[in-house]
Amino acid sequence: MITVQDAWDAYNLRILSFKKKRNQFIEQGRWSNHIKNNIGHRLIEDLTVNDYLALRSSLEDKNLSPQTVSHCLSLLRRILKRAIDNNMTKCSIPSFMYVMPKFDNKRKRYLSEIEARDLLEELDGTNWYDAMLFALHTGMRKGEMMNLRKSDCDFISGFIHIVDTKTFKDRVIPMNSVSKDILTRLYARDGEFFFILETEKYGNKLLKNWD
Repeated sequence: MITVQDAWDAYNLRILSFKKKRNQFIEQGRWSNHIKNNIGHRLIEDLTVNDYLALRSSLEDKNLSPQTVSHCLSLLRRILKRAIDNNMTKCSIPSFMYVMPKFDNKRKRYLSEIEARDLLEELDGTNWYDAMLFALHTGMRKGEMMNLRKSDCDFISGFIHIVDTKTFKDRVIPMNSVSKDILTRLYARDGEFFFILETEKYGNKLLKNWD
């Protein structure tokens, strides 16, 4: 019999290690911060729906966004399903096909001009300043910006080419003078991506609340 930790170790080695470094960082964080201490020690064969409900309740008690809760529970389901598919446990798949919580990912409000100004003043001097200013001038979502590659930007035509993470359809966003200036400056830095923000002073709070 194996534990959820054993199943995670196998998933991390056989599946996650072949994904992009950014995806590895995010998934490993979800496991370490939100799943491991709650359920990692449990034997898979002993898990019940009540264990799932207890985990979900503990995540919600942390005041995580509904979307983050859903991502964590989805990761757990993938870990367990992979263990089942690889014959690591004799548990049946229906035991873990729990209903995922729904969340509203629609934008409910926009920053006022004063709020936007105050935010930028607070972030002045950090690399979050460029990120927030860029978001205000393009309307791009957090996931789109965090995955924006240098190869996605055509400075001659003045368009940003992205794959919509919600529909997986290509779309383009025009650059204005502000967004183009930001991208031009960031382009000179090393690396494939424009925005690397997780470890900054304001990172945890902004990444949690910025959809």
